[in-house]
Amino acid sequence: MDGLGPNTESLRFGNDLSGTVHGPAVQSGHIQTLNLTVPSAETIGVPRQLPPAAQWFVNRSAEMTMLDRLMASPRHPARPLVVLIWGAGGMGKSALGIQWAHAASAQFPDGQLYVDLAAGAGGEGVALSDVVGQLLRALGVSAVAVPVALRERLEVFRSRTAGRRLLLVLDNVPHGALVEPLLPPSGKSVVVVISHRRLSEPIDDGAEEVAVGPLGVDAAVRLLQHMLGPARVTEQDQAARELARRCGGVPLALRIAGGRLRLRRTWPLVRLAEELAVEGRRLSLLSDQRGRGVATALDLTYRDLSPAAARLYRLIGLVDWGEFEPGAVAALAGLPAGEAEGLADVLADHALIEVGDDGLLRLHDLIRLHARERALRDEEPDGRAAALRRLVLWYLRGAAFADSAVMGERLRLADHDGLLRGWVTPFEGDVQALDWLERELPNLMTMVKVAARHGWDSDVVLLCDALWPLFLQRKHYVDWVASHREGVAAADRAGDLRAQARLGCQLGRAHTELREYDQAAAAYERAEAAASASGDRRFVASAVEFSGRLLFEKGDYQGAIEKLTRSRELHEELGDLRGTALQRHHLGRALTRTGRAAEAIGELDAAMRGMVDVGDEYNQARIRMSLGEAYRDLGRYAEARGQLESALAVMARRDAHVQVGRIHESLAELAATGDDAGAKSQLHAALAAYERAGSPETERIRAGIAKSER
Repeated sequence: MDGLGPNTESLRFGNDLSGTVHGPAVQSGHIQTLNLTVPSAETIGVPRQLPPAAQWFVNRSAEMTMLDRLMASPRHPARPLVVLIWGAGGMGKSALGIQWAHAASAQFPDGQLYVDLAAGAGGEGVALSDVVGQLLRALGVSAVAVPVALRERLEVFRSRTAGRRLLLVLDNVPHGALVEPLLPPSGKSVVVVISHRRLSEPIDDGAEEVAVGPLGVDAAVRLLQHMLGPARVTEQDQAARELARRCGGVPLALRIAGGRLRLRRTWPLVRLAEELAVEGRRLSLLSDQRGRGVATALDLTYRDLSPAAARLYRLIGLVDWGEFEPGAVAALAGLPAGEAEGLADVLADHALIEVGDDGLLRLHDLIRLHARERALRDEEPDGRAAALRRLVLWYLRGAAFADSAVMGERLRLADHDGLLRGWVTPFEGDVQALDWLERELPNLMTMVKVAARHGWDSDVVLLCDALWPLFLQRKHYVDWVASHREGVAAADRAGDLRAQARLGCQLGRAHTELREYDQAAAAYERAEAAASASGDRRFVASAVEFSGRLLFEKGDYQGAIEKLTRSRELHEELGDLRGTALQRHHLGRALTRTGRAAEAIGELDAAMRGMVDVGDEYNQARIRMSLGEAYRDLGRYAEARGQLESALAVMARRDAHVQVGRIHESLAELAATGDDAGAKSQLHAALAAYERAGSPETERIRAGIAKSER
């Protein structure tokens, strides 16, 4: 204490330090001499900041090859290659980017830099100024030499990176505005941007894209083999494939499922696959013990959406569909088409839906489950029901337009004038309409189930009736029977006798073609009773027709003639030209089978004139098929072949596979009169057509071919 004097105890010294300090600091009350050594602005060493590569990594060879090819491409000498790796949460974007970065690291001798832009406190992200400061320190700038102002930090960053061969990986980039300031002014450098979004700013500035989607089943199984050992997975191959499908090929889901099985080595794989089969539990099972999983990853993306886009995402999750039209999305949300399409683009840019080259939208299964969970949590029940009702009506209207385009005027349950008034048909012709019905059949079946579940029985009935042209011409027996069972049940609940009659006849026809004659007879009996009780003679005439056709298929041709004659008389009394022509056609077929081919031709010619008058091309072709059979029986083979070949051209163009098969069978019978090789060719063509239709005729033809070749 020498030299301080007697009043030292009364002196007070401040010794406080506040704020953020980078580098050394000195705190002292009194200093006589201070010698400071300021660290050099340079530190020795090349930055090697890449995180460890993933323990298990499979089947991204196409993406890795693309990255290699991009790196080898020519570019501006003062601008780096920028590659955007993007995809939905859990798809393995970061794993891909880091894996490639390690593989390519030797080509960047000046260093490999890595920044996680989602690593801020509280998860709010990292400020650009902090990111630049972090990069400067990694590049050898001492902490005390890092400028305070962002503009000055960026100037130093550009100076330090100009002309150097650097690899910069920016992970979890929330928006594209962060990318441009961090680009080294060097054509020798590469910047890998990883994001759950398709960032427009880097793409607009010339960045290349690598989209990351789910793994295929084979690759997913290989990932499970890496985690669980080849023997365990190979021995349970089918269960492993089912597990892969339940995980949707999402690497994060597969890693969590695999981790669960690694802990439970005695579990058979099928146990977890069966647990994941319960949709309501799947996302919770695909989370680890810390609550991280597919749902957590998708929640991050969901919170990034605007309120309008988030609502559309929720509503899309209400439906079990694989692919769907933009118009369906607009109806679901109750929005104009242009607005809905813009929001769908936003979801696509967030990798929540996929827009195909065909313009159809697709939704990954796990994403659908997440969207549904958000809908159940964030959407009011009335809002969910209203959205689904709008969607059901949209599909009903589309099916009704298709029905009209294919069949014109026919006996139907819907009031098309009321249903379609004010709307413009989207179809240019009958084949296009049939193609739409066939493509949308999974969604139409879903609408039948949705309407039945909500008690919208009238919608169930009308949807089923509108599907009649598709089932009549292209079959789809499983969906035909399933939909019409729902339709008949809805008609019963509603007490709608006309619907009971009409859908009962259509259901009976499916059973007839499947040779399930007892079930067909029961359906027709109920349908005839309902038609009679309804007092509507149109439905009575139709029910009598279907019963007559069952007798025809069972080989009771005389009984069929009696029923079909009665049906023709009823249609004539009603003044129904198309219905009368149909009955003449069926009568002609029955007459041919009873050996009265000449008489049959008279009925068939009259039927043809009726179908020409109403413009029904499909039934004109069917009549030509029957004329071919009648001419064959009369020995008029050239005329028979001409009729059959004309019918084949129409049926093939309409993809009416069962009818195509029948024509080839008839042509085979004609060829057998003098050309065995031609007959075999026709039978093989018939077999192919029946196989495409899933027809029960397939086995009969296959057995006949095998017998002839023995």
